[in-house]
Amino acid sequence: MSRRDIAAVLVAPAISLLTGPVDIQNATLAGGVAIGAAANLGVKPFGAMAIGTAAGLLSCWGFCRLQPWLEDRGLHDSCGVNNLHGMPSILGAVASAITFAASSQTYDLATAPRGADQAGYQIICVVVTTGIGLVAGALSAVIVQAVAPTPQAAFVDDASFEVADDFKKE
Repeated sequence: MSRRDIAAVLVAPAISLLTGPVDIQNATLAGGVAIGAAANLGVKPFGAMAIGTAAGLLSCWGFCRLQPWLEDRGLHDSCGVNNLHGMPSILGAVASAITFAASSQTYDLATAPRGADQAGYQIICVVVTTGIGLVAGALSAVIVQAVAPTPQAAFVDDASFEVADDFKKE
């Protein structure tokens, strides 16, 4: 059992009062996403638990509060990619930059090709990668809107497929 799983087990009862079991399951995965960027940087056990816990809380908040807010504004995330991968990965990248900046440890060139300036490069890469994701997402949205079914038929399987009579939405 990893440290992030221990943190999830300790925090889950408190979160379960506010959310459901699926959100908690996703939160444990979000902890792994967040610690992935800093896993080889010598993060101490408390740091790993803090990063995993913060990512789990951020993920639950995203599923319970942010996703409904975004859906009210017409932004649909059917698989919760933003909450499970997007926000926790940004948290992890920031955590890795903080780890680089706060560390007195010397890293080899494979881990830190920019040496002491690596923390700044981590943040620059987060900004560039987020920008690429936003542009690619906007372009994908334009393409999907050009070829997608009408909004009345969106998320209704029987508009495009033959389905059982008891499955059809009315």
